[in-house]
Amino acid sequence: MLYNHMETQMIRIRKWAGAIVGILALTTSVAYGAMASGTYSVEFDGSASLWDVSGTYDASFDPIEINYTLSMDPSGKFTGEGSASISGYEDGYYVDLHADFTFVGSVKSAGNVVRVNMSMKMTGSGEVAGYYATFAASIKEALEVDASTRQLVGTLSGKVSVAIPGQGKASQAIPQTDYAVSLPPDMSGIWELDLDVVPADTKYIGSGEVRLSNGTSFGFTLGGTYSVKTDLTKLTLKGIPPYSNLNVSLAATNVTSELNIQTLKGKLLGQKIAVTGY
Repeated sequence: MLYNHMETQMIRIRKWAGAIVGILALTTSVAYGAMASGTYSVEFDGSASLWDVSGTYDASFDPIEINYTLSMDPSGKFTGEGSASISGYEDGYYVDLHADFTFVGSVKSAGNVVRVNMSMKMTGSGEVAGYYATFAASIKEALEVDASTRQLVGTLSGKVSVAIPGQGKASQAIPQTDYAVSLPPDMSGIWELDLDVVPADTKYIGSGEVRLSNGTSFGFTLGGTYSVKTDLTKLTLKGIPPYSNLNVSLAATNVTSELNIQTLKGKLLGQKIAVTGY
């Protein structure tokens, strides 16, 4: 009887030991297997679109034509330069006036609306009816990105003044007018987040990069943490100087092969990004 009792106890001990080993193995697998490690790439579009308005644009409205190029940085601010002209017959007089100009502006989002506002001021010279003349113009554009047509749509308005030394000066208002212009063909709003994640105990270090559909990219430093209890990876990306004020934060699960993003928040190109369950 004593032998049978001892044998039964040994069987129970072996079962308990086997169960404990199995639990430890499972815990170890979850703890280390679910930590992010290596490179990841996630593509975003739709409600998470990012728009870079950099490019060359033409606008024509009576009596002035302008052509300008603007360059946008990762914070959403842009600088631009362009030329303006008034050429042809106005009230029976031949007019030929030209000007070069520079300007600044910014892109901002409000909800799902991405707004582009710019104000241009220019001065130039030329001739009117054979006389030397100067002219000045101011133009305001209040536009929004139309994702469905990939256009900037909105209104423009302004004022043009022409002066002939010794003869006089005339001004003409440019009334508020509906205006639409196509974005550059390579700007679709689609963007990609590339990450190089290195685990360090239960924390992360590494780097990241945002790549836009037009090929523009900018980099980030990466840090973060991993929770065994929740199986949640949290990453924070900060822009590389001079754009260190840029930031993106995300939380993801099941990161052994790909990022299952639970939440992503940030501000890029002057636009707020908020993604849930991607």
